[in-house]
Amino acid sequence: MDDPVTEDEIQAYVDGQLDARRHAMVERWLAARPDIAAQVMADKALAGLLRTGLTAASTPPQPRRLETERQARRLGRRLLVRRVTRGLGQAAVASLLLSAGWGLHAGLAAVYSPADAAPRIPLFVDEAADAYRTAMRENITEHKLTYQDLTAPSQLASLDPASSVTIPLPSHGWTLLGAQIVPWDKGDAAQIFWQGNDKTLVLFASQTDDNIFPALNEDGLQVATLDQHSYVYWRAGEQVYVLSGNLTEDVLLLIANSLQQQTG
Repeated sequence: MDDPVTEDEIQAYVDGQLDARRHAMVERWLAARPDIAAQVMADKALAGLLRTGLTAASTPPQPRRLETERQARRLGRRLLVRRVTRGLGQAAVASLLLSAGWGLHAGLAAVYSPADAAPRIPLFVDEAADAYRTAMRENITEHKLTYQDLTAPSQLASLDPASSVTIPLPSHGWTLLGAQIVPWDKGDAAQIFWQGNDKTLVLFASQTDDNIFPALNEDGLQVATLDQHSYVYWRAGEQVYVLSGNLTEDVLLLIANSLQQQTG
């Protein structure tokens, strides 16, 4: 029986850093999981394109550009994942993975067109889930976060420099760890972290154009499940929120209900 595949191994697979035996095992594991395989295929494709582009660059990046480029690569990967998974059905993705030997690098973007069906969840929820997974993978809460006060993040997450995004606060028992700004393809979002009783609570808060999610009910909380993890989301005008953390869905809903009342 194959050993379980870790997220670090998937990243190593994307970067071409696995030995031959483990590489083959990861491919077998992914072939049985179309949802994950679609995302990994997109990551692997974009990684190849990025390596090609970086190798061809005539001038090495200056240190001050490294963080900007890192954020741009993260954003680019998320965009390509959505293009692939919206443009192809899950079964088709798995079939391509097997028949093409995981070599679909240069032609992935061509399979997507804006006329494809709308995603099952709002775009900002997918972005929040990706930011949460990245933060957990990088153990971000074990390091000093960029912002220890929420004033600057609330302003940076707003589309209007003269205004700010309302950041609701959980009830007593939660200690603020800090916040960071994460990019997404509609602007920037504040990602805020709290901790209490060995649990972590994470809020994604941003502002965006109202017309990108006209069907989203402004009055109620909604739940999305991605990778067996729950995300509670809502909107308040042009402000959007996603609550996540290592808590059960019921607990997240209770906390989100309190936070939503502060944003209404």
